[in-house]
Amino acid sequence: MKKLTTTITAATVAILLLFTGCDKYHRDRYTGTWDFVTERRFLNVTDSYNLIEIKRDTVYHLGKIIFGNLENELIFQYTEFDEVIAWIDEERYIYSVAGVMLGKYPCGRFENKYELRFDLHWGEFVSFEGESDRRYDCITGVKKRRK
Repeated sequence: MKKLTTTITAATVAILLLFTGCDKYHRDRYTGTWDFVTERRFLNVTDSYNLIEIKRDTVYHLGKIIFGNLENELIFQYTEFDEVIAWIDEERYIYSVAGVMLGKYPCGRFENKYELRFDLHWGEFVSFEGESDRRYDCITGVKKRRK
């Protein structure tokens, strides 16, 4: 009887470990169609390193989140012309190390499997006037639920 109990306990533990070990990032929860609202701000960096807002815009887009190439990687298409590759961790935080090299620094979080918020900071670029400008995108999203 003791041997049977030990075998059942071991089998139960093995099954539980099998389910918890699969896709620890749960990125499949977040893929699909999303309503994105992007608050876009263009800022000018002055000689004294003050930031002056030169333009603000709001972009509404029915976009997508799809799987990236890596286990914890997602691709966010948050406007018609903008997408970013980002990673998620076990605690649903969104970040990208590769984005630093591209001048983009996404950071944020999935609040749950239907809501997200992250900020995307585009690094310095030179405007037509020869001044240094920056672009900040504050992105919120709500996942479209299947009916």
